[in-house]
Amino acid sequence: MTDPWTILSFPGHRVYAVPNWDMPRLYLSARRPLEAWRKASLYPAFRAQARVYRFILMTWAAIGGNVGKTVPTEGPTLSDFLSDCLPGAVSSVIIVGPRGPTQKFTAVLWDACMNVIGYLKYGETSAARHRVLREFEILAVLPTEFGPRALKVGPLGNGVALLMTPVLGRHVPARLPPSKGVLSYLGALRGTGPRLSLDRHPWVKALSALPLAPRYIGGWLGSLEHDEWEVALQHGDFAPWNLVRNGDEIIRAVDWEYGELQGFPHIDLAYYVLQLAALIYRWSPSKALTWGVRYLSAWTPSRVGRPGAEALVRLAAFSAYHQALVDGHSSDMPLLRWRKAVWGSEP
Repeated sequence: MTDPWTILSFPGHRVYAVPNWDMPRLYLSARRPLEAWRKASLYPAFRAQARVYRFILMTWAAIGGNVGKTVPTEGPTLSDFLSDCLPGAVSSVIIVGPRGPTQKFTAVLWDACMNVIGYLKYGETSAARHRVLREFEILAVLPTEFGPRALKVGPLGNGVALLMTPVLGRHVPARLPPSKGVLSYLGALRGTGPRLSLDRHPWVKALSALPLAPRYIGGWLGSLEHDEWEVALQHGDFAPWNLVRNGDEIIRAVDWEYGELQGFPHIDLAYYVLQLAALIYRWSPSKALTWGVRYLSAWTPSRVGRPGAEALVRLAAFSAYHQALVDGHSSDMPLLRWRKAVWGSEP
């Protein structure tokens, strides 16, 4: 894999790695301390301890506490890729995605007045390229009130890049239960498609074809067979770090690479609960299942009930587990073992 900062930064710029060049989470270029401070604020941080660490890194970046490297001027450049769609971009901050088969890099693009005017997602591995192209397919048909608009997709360097309009605002706080704005957004996604019986629902059909599905999901689906279900827009990675709100509490989602146009209602909500339970609250799988069932049985329509809520939580964990395997992750990963404990445990 090429160094992403050489591809996603502007030629000739001096680039700095945050927190360091050995384990970078951000790459940024800045001419002034205030600019470095603002750009370093993009360092991902959702837990309280991480936010304190981010503040330290912002201060460190502002005083120039890192060694910079200069972006090469030869070969394909970011400027060339942006010239027909976003010529006003003059600098970038590169957010480094989690390591693994689907690792991607997101360049936040800034104009000369320090306004964010676009986002560019980039991947080089086969799995990462697939996810970038999948996101483009979703954004091409996604109503604009739900997320960004795709501007361009194509080759860049040794990978594939997707250019999008920005979704501006602040990330949704990472806490349970979800806010009213999050629930309203999910309600809008659910209302986009027809209602079908369980045996005709496309999401259920696709899930039923997965390995281990015959052994497990039949009992869960039995709790949901009494009604018809919407064919819903499904985000697929619905979590606070992928949700942005503005001052009017209007929420939009980013990172649609796991999106489904024929998804199942309430799976995004169950996934949201599980992600926070695992990554923020650090709950045990049994506590996450118990809390999720109690919450979904109270929030979802009365026809779901406790058995249906348990089915939704287990289905969300089962689906996410298998999607990670498809992406090439090992079943021994701690998060995958945690998810399996949620869907594979006895009631």
